[in-house]
Parts: sequence; structure tokens; C-alpha cells
Amino acid sequence: MKKICIRVMSLCLFLLMCIGISLSAASTNVLSTSEVYQTDNSHLAVKKNLETSIIEYFDISSLNAMYSSSMVDDVMEIDNISNGDCSVTSIIGSDERVRITPTTGYPYSAILYVEATFPDGKTFAGTAFMISENVAATAGHVIYSHKHGGWATSVTVWPAKGGYGLWNNPYGTADSVSLHTSTPWIEDEDLNYDWGLIELDENIGEETGYFTFRYSNTSLTGTNITVTGYPGDSETGSDYYQYSMSGTITNYTDTQLDYTIDTEGGQSGSPVYTTTGKIVYGIHSHGIEDTNGVGIKNVGVRITSDIYDYFQYVINNS
Repeated sequence: MKKICIRVMSLCLFLLMCIGISLSAASTNVLSTSEVYQTDNSHLAVKKNLETSIIEYFDISSLNAMYSSSMVDDVMEIDNISNGDCSVTSIIGSDERVRITPTTGYPYSAILYVEATFPDGKTFAGTAFMISENVAATAGHVIYSHKHGGWATSVTVWPAKGGYGLWNNPYGTADSVSLHTSTPWIEDEDLNYDWGLIELDENIGEETGYFTFRYSNTSLTGTNITVTGYPGDSETGSDYYQYSMSGTITNYTDTQLDYTIDTEGGQSGSPVYTTTGKIVYGIHSHGIEDTNGVGIKNVGVRITSDIYDYFQYVINNS
């Protein structure tokens, strides 16, 4: 009897050790608090689970081996971003945006009207776009606002919304489960890393379709692109309608893409995608004006290899 008990106990200990090893291996990309402050924060991503309030930090650079691939506007009232001459509104010359109707054909079906509520009780509108069945990409400041208390407490999305009223919601709504953004955005409001992800409680991408996203190690200047989203301005009349404009990438850095495509408040988080192939290379972030308030250019966060890898990681683990 003692021998049987010893063998059972040994087996249990062996199984616990295996489980421990498995759990450890599964969380190798999650950093402890002490590790966060020992790591270059430009490589860090942050996730908040809205159901449990648990916050986790991830070292994006450690994901390269897992997902390395050969494929190579701002929310309304976010007008106090203090970073150079950044602006909610950036119309360059005459406004050339056009309203999209109907919105149920791809890629417009995969573009989302967003409302995010923050700890101070205020709700703001923005744009996001589907990149899988249940994950949407957006700008970091759409879901994390320094001015209004940090992480959004809730985020709701309406795919392909085509106007005011329930009858203009062809795919219904979905709510956020978890939110992701970069440490540089949270700590420094660094617009070079103004990206975000929204994990949703519904697989709405199965109906709407979703974008392919890539990064490029070569020049993107001159690439024909389109920016489509939900402006909330007097020119278009309503934030519930989808507007789009095409142009070219005029310049780029390691972390940003420049273009003279018109945008307004509410369009932050819009996909910056190739006009023909519908491939996303960036996420619209903000506009730049001169000292007279005249729009000079608009700027999107460039999808880098690190961002690509982290997005794939979230998709595969959501």
C-alpha cells in the first residue's frame, strides 16, 4: 500500500512539474514588473484585460523568431495632444474626401466606427479595422487617453456603420475584451508608437472580412494608398458616415508614413492601405499643421517587423 501511495505521489509531482514547465513556456514573452524597467520600452507592448483588469507587458522583439515573415485622425476631442504641431484636423488644400455608400462591400465592411469610454466618464469616437475574425487594429490614443484617465473602460465597435440609427448597422456591434498598445505611447505619448489593438467578444470578421497587413524594408515613397474612416467634422456633417480618399506616400521614417490625404477628427485608427491590393502598411495617427493652422501633411504609424510580429502573436492567441 505504501509503495502504491509513493508511486501515485511521484506521478502527481511529475505531472505538476510538467504543467509548470508548460505554463512557464507559454508565458515566456510576458515580462515581470522588474523586467519592464530593464528593457528598452520601444520594444514593449501592453495588454489590459477589461474583464479581469490584469495588465501584462510583452517584449515584442522576442517574438521575431515566432512570426518573422517574408511578407514584407484623431478621435474627436483629442485636440490637446502636446506633441509639436500635431492636430486633430488636417485638410491639405481643398477637402477631397468622398462618402462611401454602401459600406457593406469589402474593404469598407471591415472598417469600424468606434466609441471608447474612459475613466472620467467621457466617450469619444474613432476608427478601427479588422485584421482577423476577432481582432481590430486602431490608434493607441483611441483606446488609451492620458487626458481622460488612461485605458478605456469599454470600447464598442460598429462594422461598416452607414449612418445614424440601428438600421444603419449592417453587422451589429461587438464589445472589447482586451486592449493593447505600446509602452512608449502610455509613458511618453510618443506618436511614433501610437498603435492599438482591440480584442472583441464576437467573431465579426467572419462576416465583414479583414485586412491583410505587412511591413516593408524598402522605400514606400510614391506608393498609392487609401485612408478610409469615420470623421466627425462639420465638413462631412456626421461621424456616423464613412469617408475615404486616395493619394501617395510622400515620405517615411522607420516608424511613420507621411501623406497629404485629407483627414479629420474621428479618423484616427483608419487603415492606411494600398489602393489596388488593399494591403495595410500603416495606421492613421494624426495631422501636422503650420503656425497658421494650415494642414501640411497627415501621418500614420508604420507597421514595422516588430509590430507585425506582435499583431500576429495576438491574433494567434486571442
